[in-house]
Amino acid sequence: MLFDIDYQLHLLWRMTDRSWMGKVGDYLAPSFFDPDLEPVATELLKAWSRKRVLGRAQFRQLCSRHGVRPGSPSAGDAQYDQEEVIRFVRHRITLEAFTHGISLVGDQELEKAIEAVSCCKDRWPGSFQVKDATLDRKKLPCRQKVVSTGVPRIDKFLSGGPGAGDLAVIMCPPGGGKTSWLVWVATNAVLEGRKVAYLTLELTESQIATKYRAAATRQASPPLQQWIKVSRKIERSKGAMFIVEVAPRTKSVLEVEASLGPDIDMLIVDYADYLERRRLDNLYEELGEIYDYLKQIALRREIIVWTGSQANRAVYEAEKAELRYIEGSLRKGMVADQVLGFVQKDSDREPDPRTGEQILRVSTAKNRHGECSPNIELISVNWAACTFTGVCDE
Repeated sequence: MLFDIDYQLHLLWRMTDRSWMGKVGDYLAPSFFDPDLEPVATELLKAWSRKRVLGRAQFRQLCSRHGVRPGSPSAGDAQYDQEEVIRFVRHRITLEAFTHGISLVGDQELEKAIEAVSCCKDRWPGSFQVKDATLDRKKLPCRQKVVSTGVPRIDKFLSGGPGAGDLAVIMCPPGGGKTSWLVWVATNAVLEGRKVAYLTLELTESQIATKYRAAATRQASPPLQQWIKVSRKIERSKGAMFIVEVAPRTKSVLEVEASLGPDIDMLIVDYADYLERRRLDNLYEELGEIYDYLKQIALRREIIVWTGSQANRAVYEAEKAELRYIEGSLRKGMVADQVLGFVQKDSDREPDPRTGEQILRVSTAKNRHGECSPNIELISVNWAACTFTGVCDE
C-alpha cells in the first residue's frame, strides 16, 4: 500500500475514535505525517497524551483551521486495522532514518550514516512476525525472579517455578481447574510481595475476587476478620492484586501489554484463547500468534506470564495431560516455557469426608528449564477454598 495523502487523511479521522486509538495511538508521531497534515496530527496526539480524543465536530474545526480536508473512512475498512497502521509507522521510521543517513553521507559522516540506518529497525513497534525467543532470552539473567506456585512438589517439577521471561501454561479439560489454579498461583505471588495483574475474560471480576479471598485465607467462606488480617499481611509485604474484567474477544495482546503498570511482576491471562485475534489462514496460526505475543511480553517486561488452555477430548481417556492434547494449536506448547497438565478420574472426584478435598493428577507436559518428569504427582485440591496443597497416596 502507498501511504499517500489520502491514507493519512483517513488516519487522522480514525484518530478521533477512542477504541481505535487505544490499539495504535501510542505508536503514532506527528512527524510521520506530511508537513501540511502535521499540525492536525500534533493536536490529536496531544489530546491522546491525556487519553482524550477530539469529537468529530472539533476535528472538522481543527482541519478547517489548518486548511486540511477531513477524511471519512468507511466503517470497518480492513486496510486501516492495527496491522496496517504498524506498517505505516515502520515505513515512516525507516524513511526518517534513510533521510537522516543521506544527510550524514553528504557531510562525510559515513559511519554515523550506516549506524542511523541500521538502528532504525530497533524503533519499529511490535512485530507481527514470530520472534526468535532464544535470542531474546540471552538478554535476560538466567532464572531470575522465580516465583513459587505454592505447591512444593509442583515447584520441583518446574525447576523452582516460572521466572522472569517465562510463559507458563496450565492445561486441562473444561471445568478442570484452570481458573482456580491461576488464582492460586496469583495469590501466592501476592503473598510473596509481588504485584500481579489478573485479566479475566471468562469469569466476572467479583467471582475472581471471591476466589482470591478464599485462596488467600485458605477458607471457602472466610470470616471478615480473617480476611482483614490477611489483607494487612499482604499490605505489609507490598504485594497487590489488580483484577481486570474484559469481555471475550474485545482486547488484543498489544492492548493487554499497553495497560500493564510499570512495576508488575506477573501477568495472569484467564485465558488467552479468549483474547482478540487476527484473522489468519487457520485457528492453529491465530492462537499460536497470541502465545507468541504473550511470550514477547514476558521477555520485554521481564515478568512471568501465566495462562490456561483447554485440553482436547482425548485427554479424558489419558492417564496424564500431555502436550499433544493441547486444544487448538500445538504452537501454544512450542512457545511456552512450562506447561502443567491436570487430570481427574471419576474416583478422584470423591471428596474426603473430613476436609472436602479431592485428588488431582498433575504432570509436567513441558519444562524448558529442566527435566520433564514422566511421573504423575497426586495433590490435594479444595475447589471451594481454591487451594492446592498436600500430597496424596493413590
